[in-house]
Amino acid sequence: VRADQTTDYYEITHRAGVLDILSGTATPILGYDGIAPGPTIRAKRGRRVVVQHTNHLAVPTAVHLHGGVTPSDSDGFPTDVIAPGTSRAYVYPNDQPAATLWYHDHAMHHAGRNVYTGLAGLYLVHDDEERALRLPDGPFDVPLLVQERSVRSDGALAYDTDHNIGALGDIILVNGVPWPRMEVCAPKYRFRVVTGANASVFRLGLSSGRPLVQIATDAGLLPTPVESASIPLAMAERVELVIDFSTYPIGSRVVLRNLMADGPRGDIMCFDVVCAERDPSELPERLVATERIPVAAAV
Repeated sequence: VRADQTTDYYEITHRAGVLDILSGTATPILGYDGIAPGPTIRAKRGRRVVVQHTNHLAVPTAVHLHGGVTPSDSDGFPTDVIAPGTSRAYVYPNDQPAATLWYHDHAMHHAGRNVYTGLAGLYLVHDDEERALRLPDGPFDVPLLVQERSVRSDGALAYDTDHNIGALGDIILVNGVPWPRMEVCAPKYRFRVVTGANASVFRLGLSSGRPLVQIATDAGLLPTPVESASIPLAMAERVELVIDFSTYPIGSRVVLRNLMADGPRGDIMCFDVVCAERDPSELPERLVATERIPVAAAV
């Protein structure tokens, strides 16, 4: 909503909304600004962000920036709630390396259902070291919030916790869309994959059988890119991948899969290679320097 020399200011409301999961049937949700996922915030390292959250729901909420280096009074402790009809300002210094974070509900006794019904959003921290690497940027830097949900025949979300480990689901949503299709051009893309499922573990892989190239994890960029045939992701974990679609012929379809599931439930989303385009990005052999903590220093 405004900015000054040191700080960017945002306002987000917690309110009801609808999502089109089953075609032609509205699914009621609880959303940040009434949408799911909520607004994506892009922050810069060392530049403060203040988010004013206002709760227009009938249940208490609390906002946790998952992976954020955050002052305790802005951490979103489960008992530190925003009561219905009230507001709270969260202050994030962003004094941490570039990384893919996410924010979600954290209220005691309500967090599981609140996240399942929509209270989750993405928060991306950038820094100068990352920008200097010339990784895929702009429309080629794409966050993907992956979730599992079940929907009843009347369109309502089915929140079933009979197994006491959280709610599972039979529909894969990516950024709120079931099994989406994305048209891509030939250059490299950077995908920031966030697992927002309540209880499901994924193992990411490509239908082509080619390895995934991982450049970052929860805490930010890795020292070097790492090739893996598959990558496991549990709840709330993040991984950043670079996929070079120039290695596929125009007209190809590449599916991002969950190798822990069979049949249609094993598909997460598909990429259709529809055009060629000049690629200004790079995938350097070295990314960032990291401080290794020696095992011998443990006491």
